[in-house]
Amino acid sequence: MGLCRGTSGALIGRRWDEASQSWIDTPDEKWSIEPKIRAAANDLVQEAIKEGMSLGDLRDELSGLFSDDRALMIARTELGYAYNTGAAMNYAAQGVEYVMVRDGFGCLPEGHDDKAPAADSEVGLQEENQADGQIWPVQDALQYQLGHPNCVRAFLPATDQELEEAA
Repeated sequence: MGLCRGTSGALIGRRWDEASQSWIDTPDEKWSIEPKIRAAANDLVQEAIKEGMSLGDLRDELSGLFSDDRALMIARTELGYAYNTGAAMNYAAQGVEYVMVRDGFGCLPEGHDDKAPAADSEVGLQEENQADGQIWPVQDALQYQLGHPNCVRAFLPATDQELEEAA
C-alpha cells in the first residue's frame, strides 16, 4: 500500500494495517496520540501549508504538542508531502515527463534501508535500489512523494543529458 499522500497531519500516530486495508491508531505507545492532539496538529499543518510556513516555523508550532524531535519529524514529513506533490503536479502541467529523485542515503521508493544498493541508471521506479539518483516518470513522483516519515526526498526535472545517460 505505502504511505498516504497529502495527509495534512491526519495520519500522525496512525499506521497502515494490511489485514484491514485501512489506517488504524498505532498500538505503539511511543507513537500513539490522542485524537484531539491529532486534530490540533492537522490544523497546524494545514495552516502552515496555506501560509507557506518554513520547516522551522512549523516545527516550532508543533513543539507545543510534541517533543522537539517528533515535531521536526512531523513538520518535515507533512511539508515534504505538500511540496513534493505540488512540484510533481507543476512539472506535469509544464510538460515535464521525468524527474530526478534526490533523497537521503538508503531511502527506497517506499521505505528505508541503510544498506540499499546504489541507484540504477534505468528510468522508472526501482524498488530494490536506493531512490537517490533515480529518474522516474513524473507520475511515479506523484505516487511516491516520500519513502517514509522524516524523508528528505525532493524532485527536479530530469535534464536531456540525464535521460540520455539513463537510456
